[in-house]
Amino acid sequence: MTPTQLLDDWLTERENAYYDPLSREAALPYAFIWKKWIDWLTTASPSRSRTNQALDYLNISQEDALAFLTYGPSPASKRQGLSRSRKISPVTRLRYAEVLTRIYSHAVQRGLLVEHPFNGNLVAQRPTERERGGQVLPPGVFEALQRLPSSAPSPVDARDAAIVRLLLECGLTSGELCSLQLKHVRKNTQEPGQFLLKIDGPRRAQRREVSTAGEAGPALQHWLNCRDSLGKPSTYLFRSTKHDRLSKQTLFALVYHQVEAACVSVGAPCVGHVGPGVIRNTVIVRRWRAGVEPAEICKALGLRDAKSLLRGLGHHLEAPV
Repeated sequence: MTPTQLLDDWLTERENAYYDPLSREAALPYAFIWKKWIDWLTTASPSRSRTNQALDYLNISQEDALAFLTYGPSPASKRQGLSRSRKISPVTRLRYAEVLTRIYSHAVQRGLLVEHPFNGNLVAQRPTERERGGQVLPPGVFEALQRLPSSAPSPVDARDAAIVRLLLECGLTSGELCSLQLKHVRKNTQEPGQFLLKIDGPRRAQRREVSTAGEAGPALQHWLNCRDSLGKPSTYLFRSTKHDRLSKQTLFALVYHQVEAACVSVGAPCVGHVGPGVIRNTVIVRRWRAGVEPAEICKALGLRDAKSLLRGLGHHLEAPV
C-alpha cells in the first residue's frame, strides 16, 4: 500500500465513523502533515538519524521518528525563510506526533505493521484535559520573568521586555495587547513613571482602563524611546521588524521563548503551548490567592463575572503558584 493509499484508507474510515466523524475538508491539515512526513522520508537529508538516503515509510525506527519531530519541516522556519534544520516548536511537535500516531495505528490495524515508532513515548508531553482547561506557569517562573531587566540593548529586546512586563502586571489577552495603539497610551499623572492603557473590546467588560504599577512603566518607556528605530512608522504600540502591527503568532512565539528561558533559569519544566494566556491565568490565580476581591479581579482583567474568572482555574486555587 502506498502512502497516499494508506492516508485515503484512513480518511475513509474516519469519514464514515459513527462517533466524531472527520470530513475530507476538515482533514486537510492531517493530509498536509502526512505529506510533510513522506516528503521528509523520501528526500535525502543530513538530519536523518540512520542514513542520508530516502526511507520506506513502513520501515522506520523510533530514531527516525524522533529526528522528524525534532528537525522536521517547521512551519515558522518556512515562513521566515530559515533552514529546515531549525528545531520545530513543542506545539507543532505534538501536533505532528498525534496525527502520525493515528495514521500509523491504522496501518497496524490493517496488518501493514506489527508496531510503529510513533508510540505513546513521543506524545507524553500532551497536556491533560485539566491542564488545557487552565494552565498556569510552574512555581518560580513568574518571579523569574519579573526579574527580567526593564531596559534592553536592542529595540526588539526592549519591545519583548515591555510586552512581558505588561502581561505580568496587567494580565492582558493576546488580542488586547496586539490591538493597542499609541493613542491608547498616556502617562499616569498620579503615578510618576507609570502609564494608563485604554483597552477596547467587543464586550462591555473588556472596555476598561488599566494602569502599570511596577517595572512595566519603565520598560514601556524604554520601548517608546526606541520604537521608531524598528521598522516603518506605525500607529500601533507594538510592531515587528516587517509589519506595522504585531501578530498573535509572533506574540505567542516571543512570549514562549521568554517563558522557556525563565523555566530553564529556575530548573522548572516548560510544557508546550505556553503563551500570553498562561501568564494571564497565572495573574488571575495569584491575585485570587492574595485575597483580592473577585469583582476587582474581573474589573481589572475585563471579565464579566466570577464564573468567567474561575473557568478552568478552580483546581489551581489550593496550590501555590
